[in-house]
Amino acid sequence: MTGALLMGTTLPTIIGMGVVSRTTETMFGKGERGRVRASRPGTSTVGVARTRANADSFATKYRKALRRKGLPYTGRVKVKKVSGGYAITYRRG
Repeated sequence: MTGALLMGTTLPTIIGMGVVSRTTETMFGKGERGRVRASRPGTSTVGVARTRANADSFATKYRKALRRKGLPYTGRVKVKKVSGGYAITYRRG
């Protein structure tokens, strides 16, 4: 019984960590001599999701939050496909 409970609670966390890991690898590459460089400076990952619908929902809520704060949001919040799911990114600059 505890094994099933343990798998039910930790498996989503493990899968989510895999999506974040792949997103990080996609957005940041290894530069010369092992230095990490951003493929797009000023872009940050704000969330990850397993399905496109969940990613779009998260992006919509994030845009509304930015609008409430008075920050620019039009064309800056994007949903990108990565292996294992979708990443929601925000371009700050």
